Amino acid sequence: MAAERELVGNAAQDGDLAWVRLTVSGQRIERAVGEGAGMADLAREIQGRTLLDAASIPGSRLAADALHDALGPAVSASRWR
Repeated sequence: MAAERELVGNAAQDGDLAWVRLTVSGQRIERAVGEGAGMADLAREIQGRTLLDAASIPGSRLAADALHDALGPAVSASRWR
């Protein structure tokens, strides 16, 4: 069984803030919580998805930016040689 880890991301624009905390096991999001415009809907939508799949889910600007901030360090493309 893969160890759980937490990924945290945040975003701000014009005084509005959003944040998200993801509990991840392997490459799957086990739990997603956060606050900010659109974050509750996005958190419900990404729970249970893989990290890469979650990155493709649309959301409000701030919620999506916070999610991508959390996912960025954990998801990367392989290098072409």
